[in-house]
Amino acid sequence: MDAESLVLSQRGMVRCMMKLSEKILSCAARVVKATAGVLLVALLLNACSGKSAEAPAAAVDRYIKATQKGDFKTLYEMDYMPQRQIVFIYRAGDEGRQAQLDENFKKAKASFDETTTLVGFTSAWAEKFLFIPQTLGDNPTSKYREREATIVEVAVEYTDQAKAPQYADGSIKKATYEVKLMPLSEIVKGLKTSRDENAWIVRSIDVKNDSITYW
Repeated sequence: MDAESLVLSQRGMVRCMMKLSEKILSCAARVVKATAGVLLVALLLNACSGKSAEAPAAAVDRYIKATQKGDFKTLYEMDYMPQRQIVFIYRAGDEGRQAQLDENFKKAKASFDETTTLVGFTSAWAEKFLFIPQTLGDNPTSKYREREATIVEVAVEYTDQAKAPQYADGSIKKATYEVKLMPLSEIVKGLKTSRDENAWIVRSIDVKNDSITYW
C-alpha cells in the first residue's frame, strides 16, 4: 500500500470511529419518566457505568418510585448506609449473621420512620421529602462524571406548596437534585454475597447549586 492510500485508509478509520462514538453516546443517553412526572437523564460516560445491566437513570427511577410508594425494602437494598452495615456483618463471620441482618433492617426501618423533617439535602432519608408524589417533571439536565461515581440529575417541580420540602428560605417550588450512584462492588470489595455486585447503590443525594426556586 502506498503512502497516499495508507493516509486515506487511516482517515476512513477515524471517521468510522467517530460515527461509532456518536452512536454509543446516543444509545447511552436515556431519559426516563418517573412517577408523577419526575424526569431524569443519564449519559453513561464513566468506566463503571457499563457493568450494570440496569441503566443509572432506570435505577434512580426505581428508587424514586419506591420512595413515593413507601417501599422500604427497595430503599433498604439500594441505600448506601444499610448496605455498608451488611458488609460489616458478613465480614464478622457466620455466627449469628441472620439475627444481625434482621436487626440491621429493623434499625434502618426505624430510622426511616422516625425521620420527620428535612434537616439537609445530604441528611439520612432526605429522599422522603424530596421525591414526593406531588411533583411535575421539568426539563432534564445532563449527567456528568465525578471520579468513579455516576451522577443522575433529577429536575423536580412541586405542585403542592403545603407538601413541598421546607428548606432555608421557605417551600421549594423547583430544584434539581444530584443522585450519586455507585456499584455494590465498591462496597463489598470482593466479599461474596447473594447480591449482584453490579447493582446500583444510592451513595448520596444533594441539590445542584443555584437550582432552587421557592414559592
